[in-house]
Amino acid sequence: MSKEWKKLCTVGNPVEREIILSVLRSENIIVKEKGEALGKVYGFNSGPLAQVTLFVMESDLESARGALRTVDEISID
Repeated sequence: MSKEWKKLCTVGNPVEREIILSVLRSENIIVKEKGEALGKVYGFNSGPLAQVTLFVMESDLESARGALRTVDEISID
């Protein structure tokens, strides 16, 4: 079983991010976030500085993609 983190998606909307995190957590998938600090510090909630990239373990990647396919309007990489 691989222990590498793999990119799942990049999200620029905090509400969409929370929906994705909720869906993944409900499936017991651990998520790592990168790129959130500037958005929180400066209050950005849209655009490139508000973007967060979500990573999951390589072994959970397909399960995570499948879980997100059940949610309308969310694009995954």
